[in-house]
Order: sequence, then structure tokens, then C-alpha cells
Amino acid sequence: MKKTTGWLSLLALSISLVCNQAAASSRLSASAIRVMDAQGNNVSQPLLDNNPATQWQSKLDYNRWLEMDLKGTYQLSELQLSAPLNTLTRFDVYSSEDGVTYRKIASAKTGKPNDRLPLNVRASRLRINITDYSAGTKGVVNDISLTGDKISDTAPMPPAIRVADYATTEWAKRHERRQNTAYRQQEVISEAQELVERVLGAQYQNRFTFTVTPSSTGKDSFTVKAADGKISISGPNGISLASGLNWYLKNYLHVNYDPLNVSNQVLPAEWPMPQGITEKATPYQYKYALNFCTPSYTMAFWRWHDYEKFLDWAAMNGVNLMLDVVGQEEVQRRMLNQFGYSDNDVRQYLPGPAYFGWFYMANMQSFGGPLPQSWFAQRTELARKIHDRMEVYGITPVFPGFAGQVPDTFAAKNPQAQVIDQGDWVGFVRPPMLRTYVKQGEDYFSKVADVYYQTLKTTFGDISHYYAVDPFHEGGNRADLDMVKVAQTVQNKMLEHDKDAVWIIQNWQENPTDTFLNGLKKDHALILDLYADNKPNHKIRHEFNNTPWIWNMLHAFGGRMGFSGMPEVLAKEIPQSLAESKYMKGVGVTAESLGTNPMLYEMLYDMAWEKSPISSTAYINRWLTSRYGARSPEIEQAWDIMVKTAYHRRKDRQRAEDSIIDAKPGFGVTRACTYYTALIDYDKAKFEKILPLYLSVYDLFKDNPAYQHDLVDITRQVLANASYEYYRAFEDAWMTKDYSAFSQLSGKFLRLIKLQDKVLSTRPEFMLGTWINSARTMLDGMDDWTRDQFEFNARAMVTTWGTEQAADAGLRDYSNRQWQGLTGDFYYQRWATWIQTLKAAAATGQKQDAIKVSWFPLEYRWVNQTGNGYPTQPSGRDIRQLAQQALAEFSVTSEDLRPYRESKDKRNLALNKPVFTHGDIINAEFSTERVVDGQPSTLWGNKTWPADLIIDLQGVQKVDGIELEFEQTAEDMRNPVVSGWTVEIQDKQGNWRTIQDKSKDFSQKQVVNAVPYKGEAQKVRVVLTGADFKLRPDLKPQLAEVRVLAAAQ
Repeated sequence: MKKTTGWLSLLALSISLVCNQAAASSRLSASAIRVMDAQGNNVSQPLLDNNPATQWQSKLDYNRWLEMDLKGTYQLSELQLSAPLNTLTRFDVYSSEDGVTYRKIASAKTGKPNDRLPLNVRASRLRINITDYSAGTKGVVNDISLTGDKISDTAPMPPAIRVADYATTEWAKRHERRQNTAYRQQEVISEAQELVERVLGAQYQNRFTFTVTPSSTGKDSFTVKAADGKISISGPNGISLASGLNWYLKNYLHVNYDPLNVSNQVLPAEWPMPQGITEKATPYQYKYALNFCTPSYTMAFWRWHDYEKFLDWAAMNGVNLMLDVVGQEEVQRRMLNQFGYSDNDVRQYLPGPAYFGWFYMANMQSFGGPLPQSWFAQRTELARKIHDRMEVYGITPVFPGFAGQVPDTFAAKNPQAQVIDQGDWVGFVRPPMLRTYVKQGEDYFSKVADVYYQTLKTTFGDISHYYAVDPFHEGGNRADLDMVKVAQTVQNKMLEHDKDAVWIIQNWQENPTDTFLNGLKKDHALILDLYADNKPNHKIRHEFNNTPWIWNMLHAFGGRMGFSGMPEVLAKEIPQSLAESKYMKGVGVTAESLGTNPMLYEMLYDMAWEKSPISSTAYINRWLTSRYGARSPEIEQAWDIMVKTAYHRRKDRQRAEDSIIDAKPGFGVTRACTYYTALIDYDKAKFEKILPLYLSVYDLFKDNPAYQHDLVDITRQVLANASYEYYRAFEDAWMTKDYSAFSQLSGKFLRLIKLQDKVLSTRPEFMLGTWINSARTMLDGMDDWTRDQFEFNARAMVTTWGTEQAADAGLRDYSNRQWQGLTGDFYYQRWATWIQTLKAAAATGQKQDAIKVSWFPLEYRWVNQTGNGYPTQPSGRDIRQLAQQALAEFSVTSEDLRPYRESKDKRNLALNKPVFTHGDIINAEFSTERVVDGQPSTLWGNKTWPADLIIDLQGVQKVDGIELEFEQTAEDMRNPVVSGWTVEIQDKQGNWRTIQDKSKDFSQKQVVNAVPYKGEAQKVRVVLTGADFKLRPDLKPQLAEVRVLAAAQ
């Protein structure tokens, strides 16, 4: 609460919501109302004192709402809300009679005195949510008053949250019946038949016979053959039968089941019978799935019908171990109830549904919440239903373990508890951790952990031995804790409650350290080499000191979209790792998000059945046939280009580049998200040739939904690639004061964005409305408040990610999506605002460094909107026509881009000029000429700091700016640009002059950095002075390019 008393001359703007009422209606006294903020603090005094010189200000830039408890039930006739003078405040009003269900009764704004809006509502509570405040991002209100007639001195009390123990449910009885082998086997066979019905149709069930047979290796296996005129599939469990079915579908029927990337379920007229006997046996114990982020970036708003399809896909691809956090909020509620927390306290602590990933990694709390009361029973029931299907298939859930995370109020409620503050995580306050062990005093870690594991079993039963938790994920404060003891204590507590417990630990950044590994019982641990597709740490960490581990493909980050991948790595390095390792126990997908590049995910799981390397080309061609239902030379040719461009092997990354459309506008923009790049490292013109090849077979495949999806995706990528070229072109035109070209090119850039929006509108998978609608409908019986709150979760996640602090700390646009609605509305408006700002600056002569736009208030206004009606059904536009338009108007080889392409080469005075360094280069691959070769994919690098370069321009030149470009793959928190530098020029008299000194600035920077300079120079010297070695301890001085730009003639 903030109380201001110095505004004695302040006038207030008021809005009154009024209806026809009896003259006897009166203003409610201040004593009849209790006003609470979103954190549960009583803020009645400044709001009910009828004094415009006092005010309430929200603590945060989210949860800017007030709860008014009327201490009875009223027929309300007027609400008066006063906000500071000369401000505009938008707000929504919700009413409730029972304190549980809230109905939206008004959306209003203060803009002039005495605004009035009719209202007639019976309520015991009101909730006022500030959706926008023109003078800042926090909510500010001076006074509130209510008028109405009292109906009752009492108000209904919200009912207690009640969720039945697992042991009393039908799910527990089903689990118990499965302990009988005959019953379990028959259920597995029945589920396989039902899988056929879900994937193909009930009329095809009688074409298959399924048999449960023992495995000779103790691992998953399947056999497919023809028997008695049917397709006979056998295996030891549900996932083996499902995998055998999938193998037949892909290789004989050319059917591809992929609910996240659109399935090809078009069946041939004739069904070929299997030839001979196909036997497949996996060499792995585990086929793992999911990252803690996946439930947020992809599954945040899923219901049973979404999970059922995904579980079918997972079983068909052999997954037998899967991270599962659904319904774990009920475990938290029950646990915290025993330590002084009410249900309402717990609801305040838990975040919204889009943010559970980071809650369960102990990175954040509360944001996007509180959860509705109905959440706990509904999501617990959903979780149990998921576990039941997983058990039939043979997929083991991995539950969150306990490493000490508690709410920030825990010590206040439990004074004997010893907690360690964990500081911040990218702009969010982390929840504290209980001391894992104590030297004296009460051991609350042990106490809370006992309750946690007991509660986990009473909530979900004794159905898994696998627990995932990472103490101090992405930072945190270890204080004086001995990490060996931490590892021992956390694991021993698991084993106390489950003697067969296996602790699953993410290998991410430096976690787990060698010291930490020394504390583990390694036969009860399993390490996820989370990013083995890109940075296989098992090779340099000696198989994590001889600890069992899983080879994982991370690949996708934040839900961002684009073609990328290295199929050659999957085809060769997985079996090579198996052959070279003693402790490799499986393969898995640990993608932060799902729903892109489907071939890679199927390929990874198909490699789980292989012991030797395979031909990636042959695999891709087989996959294409199943994807589209028939072989196509044109499609295969297109994918030959795909492999040589977007899917080429890169030295240190496997993930998609950002689209510049999705980026916050500015000068020199090279990325949408802080941690990734928008700089494409393949030939865009060559990639573009994929689209005409796909269009050439349109009539053949137009009725195939998978082809339609992929045609949209390819067109999207073509436009995304071109968008960067148009951005650089219009920015170059503005910099050189060619305002006519700037107007033409920037206008075309905006038209490109609108075209991409139209392209994306043709498929529901690419539509913002699909995402928002899932948020607004994820629970049964959702009230208006919950629908709007969950829409806030959906909008924030894909734009600002969170608060202003989090956005500015690097999370803005981390989860950017190339979706219809988001592209044509949110992204378009940002770029239109920027281009208009540049036009205004050109008209007034404003200098570049004075041009500023305050982006967050504009972005957050959109985040807080509801009810925009973004469509959920495709537009019906002709995708072939739109794709042809994309090629005709926005090719990267377009004539209107030619002057820009030519001028960049002509203007770079440093191109292929002599370069000298005083230090020793790292090796021949990092030679000095690479910094002036015009190829950002090559690097110059020296062995030691500081390191200098001198570029001889071979004569005095007129210069208009210098650019330093660093390695393009500054892709995540481990690889930011954190170098410092100085730049000097030598004038025609031979004197050196410093034009930029960032020698001690080791903050994070862009990949391309502009150095303003206008004047003459005959040589340029760049000195890399040092770096933030805490972020990049092994960083060597490196540069990709130095460009010295010629002044316009």
C-alpha cells in the first residue's frame, strides 16, 4: 500500500456506475466494507476515507485488482471510483454473491468527471481489476464508494476445497485390479484396439490382432506380421503394441499420426499385408519425454482430449517415462495446509496455469494466479485419468521431488524454520528454500519433505518411483550449504519414502556439478543430458562421473517457430553414443515446447529401436511418404534443399532463428528474444526454392491436412526470412536519409506482415484464437473472472512473458509465436508505431539517439485486454494463392532489395582488406582475414585477452559508421555477447583517435553493434578488452565481422 498526503490541491476524476434505484438507497459506510489487495493486505483506509489526497497503489504491475468484502449482501446501485487527475484508467468490475463465482458486470474507464454507467447487481463482494493506467504500469486509485440497499447482514461463505484421497477413488481400484497379470494383459489388448479406433476408426479394429508376449531382453520390443488374414502385432506391453501399430501405419499404409503437427490419416483403398516378420527390440531401458517448460509453453491449457491424443502419440513412439506435473497443485495445497496455510493462502502462492514450469523449478511464484477453487478437484481428477491411461500403456510418470521450496511467508508462519532467500530469477522473486540440513534447531526440511512425499502418495497413489527436482536451478543462493550433503539429504529423503526411488536430474548449465554428483547413490539417480543434440555434456563430463544418463534432444525453445534441426546428428550420434558409453540408458525429447519440425521428433524416437547409424536421407524420404500418403520426387527434392539449408549441420546450435517480425522494433535489431538470433545462417534464396516445389504438387496433395499444414509453415518461413531483408533495407534507407526509399520499403515491410497474417489464418494450428480459446475453456464451469485471468496468462506468455521487470531482464518475446492475430495485431502495431516514429523524426530532424519508444505500456495494454474475438476457425483463404503472392512480391531476390544488397557490399570499406593482430590466433580456423570476409558464420579469435585488430583501409576513406558483429549463435543464457571493446580510427595525419570506449562495459549486447562515426579514416583498430567471465568463463576474444561503412557520395 502506498499512501500519499501531499496532494492537497489534487482534483479527482470519478466514474459512477448508476442505475435506477429507490431514493432510500444510501452510500455504504466505510465500516461496512473491507478492501483487500491481490496479496490479501487490507487497504481500506486510503480508499474509503473520501480524501482525494490519499491513494492506493498496487505493489506490482500485475495483480492490479482490489477485492471489496461488503460484510453482507446488497443490491448495489452505484460505484464511484476516483483516479488521479489527468490520467486514464481502464478497469473491469466483477460481482459475486457467494465469494466463489465472479461475473463481469462492467468494463469502464475514467476519462472525465462524473462518467456514469447503469448498473444493477446483487452482491456480497466486488472485484475491481485495473487493466490499464496511463501514468504507469501499476494500478492507482484515490477513492472508492458504493451505494445500495442491504439485503442481508450475512454473505455466503466459500465452501472448503475438498478432493478425495486416491485410495477411495475408482482409479485406485483400477490400479489394484492391474496387479492381476491376466486382467492387465487383457486391458492392454483392449486399449490397443481402442487406439486403432481413435487413430483410424472403429470399422478397422477387426483388421488387427494384438497379443501380449514376454520380452526376451526385459526391454520393449514388438513383432509385426500377417496371420490369419489380419495384421498381427505382439509385444510385452502397451507401448510395444502401440509402437508396432505405428510401424505398420507408417511403412505400409503411409499414415502419419501426429496430433500436434496435423496427422495424415488418409487411408489407401487397399491395405497391404506385412511381408515376412518384422521384429524390433530397443537397446534402451528408457524413452523419455518432456521438459519442465513443456507443460507451460505447449500444454498450459490442455484438457483430457488434448492429453489423450498426446498420450496416444507418445505410446506409438515408444515413450515409457514422462515428466508429469498435472494436478501437483493439490499436493502443494495439502502439504502447506499442515504448516499454517489456508486454502486461500495456497491459491495466492501458486502461479497461473501458464507458469507452472518455473514454479516447479523454484524460479517463481504467484504470477498469473490465484487459481480458482475449482482448480484442485478438476485438475487432480484429470491427473488421475492421465496416470490411468499411462499405466495401461506402460508409461511411468515422473513426479516433482522435494528440494526445500516453500512460500516466502513460510518463516513467518513457522518461526523455527530456517530458510535461505533465493534472490531473483530474470525479474521474478524466487521462492525461498528450507535449509537442507541444519547445524542446530529444528530440521524443517526433513519435516516438510516427510509431509510432501506422504501427501504425494495419498493424492496420486504409489504408482511411480521417479522424482525430478533440481536444487538451485539456473542460479539461486546456496549460502553455506555443502552440495554433497544437499545431494545426500534430498536423495535420502526420497529413499525413506520409496526404497526404489530414482532421482531424475537435469544437466543444464553447470547442474549437476561434480561435487553434487559425489553425494549421490548413483544406482538411484538418472541424469538427463538435456541438450545432447547440441552440446553433449556426457562426453566432457565422463558420463557424469559414471552415473546413468539419457541422451536428449532439446531443440525447441519457448514455443518459437521455424525450420531447424540436424537429422544427421540423430541418425549418427545416438547409436555412436550408445556404442561408446557404459551408462547411457535411453533417449528422449526434452524440448521446451512441441509442435514444430515433426520429422525430428519421430526420427529421435525411431532411433530408439536402432543400434547402428542409419541414412538420414533414406529416413526422411520414408517419413515424407507417410506424411503425405504417397511418394513425390518434387517433395523429396524440396527436402534435399531443406537439409542443405535449414537442416544443415551447425557447429553449436539446433533451433530456429527468430522472425524479425516478432521482435521489439529498434535500430540494429538482430533478434526477437534476448537469448537468440534472427540472423539466418543458410542461403535464404535457396530455401525459397522449396515453396515452388511444394506448390507444384498442390493438386495431388491439397486434400491432405498434413500437406496443407506444411505448405502454410513453409510459406511462413519464406516470409519470415524476407522480413529481415526488408527491415535492414528500410533501416538503411532511413540512415542514409533516402526517405522516399524508406517510405516505400517500410510500407512493403508492413504489407509483408499482413500477408503473413493471412497465410497463418488458413490453419487453426497457427492461430492465436486457438491458444486463447483453450485458456478460456480449460476448466468446467469457469466464471468470467477465471476466463479473463487465464486469458491474461495466455497473452502475457507469448508477448511480455511477465512483468515489466521480467520483460526488460530478457524474457520479452522469449515465447514469441508466428500466429495469426498475434502477427497482424500485436506485432504489426509495434512495427507500425516504430515506422511512424521514424517518419516523424525524419520530418523534424530528430537525431537517432534521441528516438525513444516506451514499449512496455503499449504491450501490457494488449496483454490485459479480453474479448477481442480472435478467430478459432480458419479463414478459408486460398493458401496456394497466398503462397504464390509471397513468392511474387516478397522474395529475398526481389528487385526492390537489389540496391540494398549491392550497397552493403559496396559500402563495406573493410571487405577483404589487410588485417593485423598482435596476439596469437586460436588456430587456423580463426585467422584474421575472417573478420573482413563478409561471412558472419566465420570467426577471428585470439588466445588471450586483450586482443586487437588493425584493418588497413588502404588509403584515406570517408566513413559513415562502423559495425562490430559477434558470433551469431549467442543463443542462450550461456552464450550472450558480454565483451567490452574500444574502437579507434587513424586519420590522414596518422593520429589515432578513440571513437567508442566500452572497455569496461561487459553487459549483454546485440550480435551486431553500431559504432557511430562520420569522418575520414585510413585505418581502424578494434580492441576486445575483456568480458563478463562469470557468464562465460571460457570465452576467448572473437569477432565475426568488422564493417567500415562508406559515406554516401
